[in-house]
Amino acid sequence: MIVGDRFWLKQTLVLSCILAMGLALRIIHWSPSPDGDEARYINHAYALAQGGVPEYFDGAIAVRIPYLGFLVLWGALFGYATPILQSSGLATYVLSGFLLWIITRKLYNTKAAHVAAFLFSMLPIHIMLSTHALTDDLGLVFALGAVLAWILATEQTNPLRSSLLFIVSGLLAGVATGIRQPFFLLGIILPLGSYMSGIRLSRCVKGVLVFAVSAFSYFLTESIAFWGWLGDPLFRLHHDVLQEVAESAMVNLLSRPPMTFVQKIFAFRGYLPSLLPSGGFGFVPVLVGLAVVDRISRRDRHAYIPLAVIIILAAYHFWGTTSLRGWSLPAVNSRYLIPSVAAGCILCGAVISSIHQNYGFNLSTSLAAGLFTLIVSVWIVAYGGRPNCVTEFAAYLARIPASERAQLVIPESVKRCFLPKDYWKYVEGMQVVPDEQLAQIESMGLSRIRGIAVPNETFYRYSHIGVIDALERTASWWQKEEVVGKKWPSYLMLTGKPSARVIGFIYYCADSQKQAKNNTVAP
Repeated sequence: MIVGDRFWLKQTLVLSCILAMGLALRIIHWSPSPDGDEARYINHAYALAQGGVPEYFDGAIAVRIPYLGFLVLWGALFGYATPILQSSGLATYVLSGFLLWIITRKLYNTKAAHVAAFLFSMLPIHIMLSTHALTDDLGLVFALGAVLAWILATEQTNPLRSSLLFIVSGLLAGVATGIRQPFFLLGIILPLGSYMSGIRLSRCVKGVLVFAVSAFSYFLTESIAFWGWLGDPLFRLHHDVLQEVAESAMVNLLSRPPMTFVQKIFAFRGYLPSLLPSGGFGFVPVLVGLAVVDRISRRDRHAYIPLAVIIILAAYHFWGTTSLRGWSLPAVNSRYLIPSVAAGCILCGAVISSIHQNYGFNLSTSLAAGLFTLIVSVWIVAYGGRPNCVTEFAAYLARIPASERAQLVIPESVKRCFLPKDYWKYVEGMQVVPDEQLAQIESMGLSRIRGIAVPNETFYRYSHIGVIDALERTASWWQKEEVVGKKWPSYLMLTGKPSARVIGFIYYCADSQKQAKNNTVAP
């Protein structure tokens, strides 16, 4: 008994150290500004907490009502200030890391679980995302919970307990789907992986039926929540399936002809930079690729559920779409691959644990490998990360004298998409102009405008937004001033080099800029 207690104490200590290290990395690399999606989640959560709808309502955000409810609960407990709501990502990181550890230990062993949790904690892209109030981690928590409950259900010999666990799995998968739609594929992944691992077909079919009924019960409950908030119990059906959205949330995009299979394959090159060793996932995709080949070649029955997660979710994001009516490509966003890579960490843990069992790495080798992984992850985050900058830029604009700010224009999307409501005070007194109007700047009256302030966000360079395109078309009208922010992460200030991180631009009207300079000349 004493030996067993010491073993569990040691394993708990190792896991705690891994998660604590991951927390420290995420706090050190806390984003200086909210993400665009994040700001909208926060503003919708504010409105939901007050029983209303936000000024800039967005159906694509409102449909994630489980995540908004989570932010409302977090805000009720700790406060609704933006940094506090962002800190919820730290809690979801700990939960997802812990569940990943439990699943890996259940499928393999404790050493494999430690490796999986460590690799997941060191993912550069996850380090950067964890202090954003985004849906990815909470969706992953419920998805991992659904996977764990399913595995436990298939191992149960008691029919009642097995059915209860299938119910729990379906309910958790329903919530995960309510947060991130691709998790509806768990209804395919789990029975397929179980059947391939040797579970009887009849048991898998029974599990799917109970799972489906339980997941459907979640969506019935969710419809009541939508009815109470928006007065539309079928809001998810209208938004996700029928794709009917409010006119205020619609964006006019240029229609394009259907892409051939080969064209789609080449379109996926947008993911490649993140999958390279210098990308957002570090060396983990390479390890996952090797682990997948190894587990398949060995016909490892414990690997089939993680393999199904990797292959089916990756295929969905590479070839599929969040639309149920078409075959168009989803936006290239590396964070969509986090669930597949997390499942890959399980297989990496299994392979590395197996190598250790047969070869026997000593402690110094293990520590050196861990230190190398840590250094590579920190390097990628520090020098490859591009944090958001809108709140920093807005804070800079707030320091401009009120008389001058009254003559400055900002795109409406700064408030609509990028600034949480508690930061709107930074742009009070400025002229807020719709983006589509700025895109047609030649037809605007500029007599009362001294300049246009635009954050350095990729969003403004999109052709369908057109703000930067319009300013570049009329470049001779402006004198462009770069606004440089503080170094990020802050420890880079130790290098002594000046910051080169441009957080925004102010396009001053050429005549007003000359006049401003003349006014500063001493008489």
